[in-house]
Amino acid sequence: MSFSQDVKEELCRSINDRDKEYGCLYGMLLFGSRYGAEGPEFRTESTLVRDMFCRLCTRVTGIATRAEEMKLRNTLYRIMAADGGDEIVRRFRITEGSEGHRIQQDNITNNNIFAFVAGAFLACGSMAEPMKSYHLEYAVPYEELAEDLSAMLSEMGISCGRVVRKNVYVVYIKGSESIEDMLTILGATGSVIELMNIKILKDVRNKANRIANCDT
Repeated sequence: MSFSQDVKEELCRSINDRDKEYGCLYGMLLFGSRYGAEGPEFRTESTLVRDMFCRLCTRVTGIATRAEEMKLRNTLYRIMAADGGDEIVRRFRITEGSEGHRIQQDNITNNNIFAFVAGAFLACGSMAEPMKSYHLEYAVPYEELAEDLSAMLSEMGISCGRVVRKNVYVVYIKGSESIEDMLTILGATGSVIELMNIKILKDVRNKANRIANCDT
């Protein structure tokens, strides 16, 4: 299992009360929902995220969902409400297009803001393997939404950058310390400890290599 998947698994376990469930679902919907031929739908390649989304929809809104498996380059799960899909997004005031995908501050409280950011990560976030590089990113579908997320993270004290990659607006965080702060905000404290251990191991290996090179 990848480090990114480990982080998402820990985040799913951390969503353990009503406020967090509401905030997490809002983040997943806002950053992962699209409008298809049958109305609003959520797409993911992760079975973990698929199951989390279906569970939150039922617990928060009482509306059941159905998932379809699409075979593309990778397996893609397409999740729609069995009935009342428009009602789900209407509750959170999400509509089609970029203007309908903006962060509504009154949907977020101090109790669920971190769960909201975690839900966004579950929907569109990923992290490089720490043994290779320190890089965490959100691949956001709309420019305005990427701006909103970037501003929110800045208010939390997280330094982030933005770049456009293949018509996707990427909000990224680099540097081990910044990523440790971000994972702490998300609620993935176990992953923070693992990241610190990896950083120590890399430092020891680098020091050993420098000594070996000096001896040579």
